[in-house]
Amino acid sequence: MLGSLIKLKVLCVAALLPATLLANELHKVEVTDSNNYQSIMPVAAQEASFKQDPALVAYVFERAKFANVTEPQLFIEVMDWVASQWQHDGLNEAPKGMSSLDILKAVHQQGERYRCVEYGKVMADILSAMGHHSRQIGLQSSDVAYGGWGKGHVATEV
Repeated sequence: MLGSLIKLKVLCVAALLPATLLANELHKVEVTDSNNYQSIMPVAAQEASFKQDPALVAYVFERAKFANVTEPQLFIEVMDWVASQWQHDGLNEAPKGMSSLDILKAVHQQGERYRCVEYGKVMADILSAMGHHSRQIGLQSSDVAYGGWGKGHVATEV
């Protein structure tokens, strides 16, 4: 293992789950051990992880009407808003290097539809731009290498 494990308190929220399902079932999760090397992040790296993107925040707040609430309700409202922006299309990958702002503009102006990867990216970037530590996380079944649908998913960790 990597020396002594750091205890991290995280709130994991899947980007496609409706907020109504999570509202009464939201629990904090304490990670005490992991084989995910990304879960053990030095504090200095965490503090530098915010992505300042005023254009993304302005674009989102022109369209979203988030209540003046605190976390975790804010996380649920952001997740619900992102999940409602387009229908899931598991085959349509956003072009490499496309920003979350570009994804939202393509959805709103051209009717594009994207995968769970893009839901996770947009949600993580919005929350990061709002000052919260967030990232996309990949979830895979133990037999992901054998192909087929439903072997993996992307969510947002905040």
